[in-house]
Amino acid sequence: MLLRIAILAISFGLVLGTSSHSDAKTLNVKIHFSYDKTPLRIELYDVNPLFKYSIAKTVITSDIKTAPLQKKISSSLSFAKGEDEKTFALVVHNSTDQTRYFFAVPHTNHPGAGSMGLLFECLCNHHVYKVPAHYYWYRIVRLKAEPDDPNLKNLSSVTIDHQFVEVSEADVKKKYLSVLYEQDEDIKAEGKSK
Repeated sequence: MLLRIAILAISFGLVLGTSSHSDAKTLNVKIHFSYDKTPLRIELYDVNPLFKYSIAKTVITSDIKTAPLQKKISSSLSFAKGEDEKTFALVVHNSTDQTRYFFAVPHTNHPGAGSMGLLFECLCNHHVYKVPAHYYWYRIVRLKAEPDDPNLKNLSSVTIDHQFVEVSEADVKKKYLSVLYEQDEDIKAEGKSK
C-alpha cells in the first residue's frame, strides 16, 4: 500500500515529505498600465547587461538607438524557480509635436498577497517626468521577487498595476514644479557637448 502511495505521489510530481512547491514553478508577473486621455504609452525593453545595475537611470533622447536598450519585451515577465530579479527599461515615445508631462500613481499588486514578496523599483516615486516632442524617455527599473516569500510560493501569477497620468505644462508650473524630475539628456544623440 505504501508503495502505491509513493508511486502516485511521484506521478503527480510530488516528493513525500515536501510541499508541492518544491517542483520547478514559474511565477508570471504582468506589468500593466492604465491610461486616461493621453497618446503616450509605456513599452518594456531589455537592457544591455552592462547597465544591469543602473537602476533609476532616467534619460531623454531623440534617438532610441543610442540608448542601452535591446529588444522590446512582453509586459509579462516569468520568474523561474531560483530567479529573483529582472532589470529592464520602461520606454515612452512622444511622437507628438508638444512636450508632454506625466507621472504614475503608486502601483498595486493583484492579488494583494503578492505584495510582500515583490519589490518593483519603478517610476511611481512622487515625480513628474518630461518628454519633449519627438523624443524618447526611458528609465531603467528592477523587479525583485523574493523566492522564499510564503505568499509568492502559492501564486502562479501577479499583476502589478499602475495608472499613467498625463498633466499639462500649466499644471506642472503651478502645482508640480517641485517634483519635476530632472532626467539626463543623451547628448550623443544630439551631437552636443557640455
